[in-house]
Order: sequence, then structure tokens, then C-alpha cells
Amino acid sequence: MEGGDDSEIEKAKARARKVKSMADWRRRFSNQERARVARQKAKTTQRAAERQKRGPTQKQKARLILRKAGKIYRAAVNKAARERARAKRASDKAAKLAAARPKRQYIKRRARTPEQKARKAEMRAKKKARRQETILRRREKRKAATAIKRARSNARRLVRAQKRKAKTQARRLGRLAARKRQRAAVRARVQKKAWKIRVRRASKVQAKKRKKAAGMRRMREYNKNVAKLARINRNNLKNQKSKARAAASRAARKAATEASIKQQRAQAEAAKKVSEQIKNRKGIIAAALARIGTLMGAVIAVGLTGEPGARKYKPRDGQTLDISIAGIAYLNEFGFSDPERGINIPERPFMRMTTAREKGNWFKMAADIARKQYKGAERVERGLRRLGLKMVQNHKATIRNGVPPPNAAYTIKKKGSSKPLVDTGQLINSIRAEIVLPDGTQELIA
Repeated sequence: MEGGDDSEIEKAKARARKVKSMADWRRRFSNQERARVARQKAKTTQRAAERQKRGPTQKQKARLILRKAGKIYRAAVNKAARERARAKRASDKAAKLAAARPKRQYIKRRARTPEQKARKAEMRAKKKARRQETILRRREKRKAATAIKRARSNARRLVRAQKRKAKTQARRLGRLAARKRQRAAVRARVQKKAWKIRVRRASKVQAKKRKKAAGMRRMREYNKNVAKLARINRNNLKNQKSKARAAASRAARKAATEASIKQQRAQAEAAKKVSEQIKNRKGIIAAALARIGTLMGAVIAVGLTGEPGARKYKPRDGQTLDISIAGIAYLNEFGFSDPERGINIPERPFMRMTTAREKGNWFKMAADIARKQYKGAERVERGLRRLGLKMVQNHKATIRNGVPPPNAAYTIKKKGSSKPLVDTGQLINSIRAEIVLPDGTQELIA
């Protein structure tokens, strides 16, 4: 029991030391943050002082000059407008006075009787009373108008004061919010640092556990390596056999190409003789038409043709699947779905995309080949090889640039890259152009 109590006390002391160290570290970190903020504020004030000392830039001076010129121009325009309005009012007043009828002139007559004099005095008194009433009424009206103006100006002053008060309040609230955000950021950094420390300690514990499990894992890896070496030996034997077959096919192709070269030379000599005969007969147009006629019956097929396209597909693990590279290209071009086996290959038409995009350029190149054939500047085999090589390069460029839709996350993790249609490089390297000349000879171009 005593030993257990001592251990609990030691644990409590250790926890207290840990809490104290964390509190010290947080205090130091917050002090560092405050110092950083103070340095930043000092920098901003120093920059503002330097800017004020330096004075306005050329751009700012030009802007001030333009602003003053604009003010002068607007004042001149307003003054001219006021002068025009004043002249118009004066002209309107003069026209109105000219158009008005002259007042009737009354001849003053002497009152001949006392009754007439009394009546006239009474009329003057009434007129004076009426004038006094109008003066009083106008004075009252002016007083009411000035009172209304004062009330309006007081109301405007109150509104402006309230707006200023609201702005100062908003600024104060903004400063408080900024301080809160700053404190929250400091708190978040402190928590992040503490979390990193906890994660580091937990990772040390996990590393100890991983060391314990390392022995079993090494044994499993050793067994896997033994099985892998056996599989590699089997695959090496298969590769040697396939290389022997490929060497035989290359020798056959070489013999066929040598025979086709001899045949082409014979055809060239025959064409030379024919051209000399045509020249002797002065038939330039007939010779040009004969050269163009060598293109008739020539065919170019681009895709996964010949022996490379018929090869079996080999994934990364070294196994050979029971499907050719041309079959893989077909499934990717038109798409394939098999829900029972969990296979879903979306449609990625790299050949149709290339044909739709580059069809016009291919037609232009074919027209250029025909033009050179007409002039006798190029042989038919060379022009067809040039066109076939261009078509192969266009198809490969489409695959390298990426064909939508993108790969799924599982596929990217499995093959280690996110480029569609590119895994081992067999598909893109198997694209060929097969040229069939009018005499029936065939040639593959990579």
C-alpha cells in the first residue's frame, strides 16, 4: 500500500511538472507573438514616416495637378452657366416689362366737399391698416421659415453627430474584433504546438510498438521475396523466348524491307527511264500526271497495327494477361463495364479525338505530298512515311496531354500516377503507322 501511495504521489508530481512546463512554454510563446506584432507595427510606422518624409511621388503630384485643374475648370464652367442664367433672367424681365400694358394715369382732383375729404382720409387709414397687417403677416411668415430652417439644421447636425458616433463605435468594435482575432490566432498557434508535442510523444510510443512487430514483418517479407524471385525466374524464361521470337520477326522484316528497297530502286530506274522518254517527247504534263499516279492505291493505317499491337499485355507485376495491347486500346477507346466482376472502364476516345482535331492538317499534308509528286521534288515512299510519322506523333501527343475523364483515386494509388492511358508505356509505344504502297509492299513506322 505504501509503495502504491508513493507511485501515485510521483505521478501527481510529474503531472504538475508537465503542466508547469506547458504553462511556461505558452507564456514564452505568447511573449514571442506579442514581440512579433510590436516589431510589425514598428515597421509599418517606420515605412509611413519614410513615405511622409519622401513626399508625394511624380504620379501623385500629377494626380493632384489634374485634380486642381479639374476644380478650376468646373468653377469656370459653373460661373459661365450662372452668368448665362443671369443674362437670361434679365432679358426675360425686360421682355415682360416691354409686353406689359402701361398703367392708367389718374389725375389728382381736389376734394370739393368735406364729405369727400373725410371719405378719402378713411380710405387712406384703411389702406395703411392693410399695409401694416401685410407687414406683420410677412414678418410672422419669415419668423416661421427661420424657425423651420433652424430646426432642420439642428436635425442635420444631430444626424451628423449620430453618424460620427456610429462610425467611431464601429471603428472601436472593429479594433476589438481584430484584437480578439489576434488573441484567437495566438491561442490556436499555442494549441497547435501543444498538439504537435503530444503527437510526437505518441509517435515515439508507436515506434516502440513497431519495433516489436518488425521481426514478424521481416519474416513475411523474406517469404514474399523468395516467391518473387521464383516468379521472376519464370518470367525471365518467358522473356527470353519472346525475345527469340522477336529477333526472328525482325530478321524477316529486315529481309522484307531489303526486298522492298530493291523493288523500289527498280521502280525508280523504270520511272527514270519513263521520265527520260517523256522529256524526249516533250510531254511535261504527261510526266507530272504519271508521278501523281504513283499515289493511287497507297493506304496509310494508323493505330495498334502489326506485331507490336498483337502482343499480349503485361502489367507491372510481370504476369502476361490473355488480352492483346490492341484489345486494351479498344476497351479504353469505347469503354467497358462489367458490374459482376467490378470492372468499369470509362470511354477515353484518344484516336477519335486526334482524328477530329488533326484531320485538316493531315489533308493539307497529303495535298503538299501530291504537289511535290507533281513537281517531282519528292518520292512517294518518303512523302507517305512523313505523313504516317506525323499521324503517329499526333496520337501519342494526345495520350501524353491527357484524355478525359481523369483516373479514379484507387487507380492513381495502384499505378502511382494520375495520367490516364499511361501505366507501363506499352500502349503508347505500340502505336504504329502501316503504309501499303500501290505495288502491295507494306512498311511499319513507329
